[in-house]
Amino acid sequence: MADHDEKLACFPAFFKVSGRVAVVVGNGEEELGKCRIVGQTIAKIRLIADMPSAALIAHAEATEVELVRSAFEPAHLNGAVLAFGATGDQKQDRAVVAAARALGIPANAVDQPDQCDFFTPALVLRAPVAVAIGTEGAGPVLAQLIRARIDQMLPVNLGRVARLRRDEDADDLEIDAPDDDRIADRLLPAREEELQDAGPDDGDLAQLLHVQRVQESSPVDQVGLDPADLGIVPHDA
Repeated sequence: MADHDEKLACFPAFFKVSGRVAVVVGNGEEELGKCRIVGQTIAKIRLIADMPSAALIAHAEATEVELVRSAFEPAHLNGAVLAFGATGDQKQDRAVVAAARALGIPANAVDQPDQCDFFTPALVLRAPVAVAIGTEGAGPVLAQLIRARIDQMLPVNLGRVARLRRDEDADDLEIDAPDDDRIADRLLPAREEELQDAGPDDGDLAQLLHVQRVQESSPVDQVGLDPADLGIVPHDA
């Protein structure tokens, strides 16, 4: 049986937030930080702040965020799919978490891992492509290091390429034929022969080929870390 140290204590997953509400409670930098993270999705953000900072007000005015100038009440969680306690006061944040849990809403309290039903990862975003790096709260600096390296690796226009390929494959994906090799092949990254046949306007294929080469190499090599330092056994060991 594998040692528990080699397994995750948190299951990595993506929440569906389209058309759903995420509630963030707080008045200052902590809340603003969570708003910016959630703001990278299309969730409807509801900010609860009885004394919002100038930066928080400016952020709400510049975005489609709903700012509720009030002390937190459990009713503010109505219709929410996620909740964040970001007041900077542990007692208040625990109250937010308790109210959310009572309603079956996953909650997160800033700097209180024991009060978190989930953690927010370091994120590399090329929507709809997203790379989330988590350390279960053990190494936020390491997570940011890996995030920065991956961000450098991925083409800036990767999201646009992914959307183009998704739209191109839409008709095929509607076919109920899981064993259709043709469908599987079209979902794979660009191949060398595709690049060779590409015309001068097919720069996106070159970008995809670059990503494929990155995927085929060692993830640890790509972030510039020594595998031995992380206790990782080489593939050929």
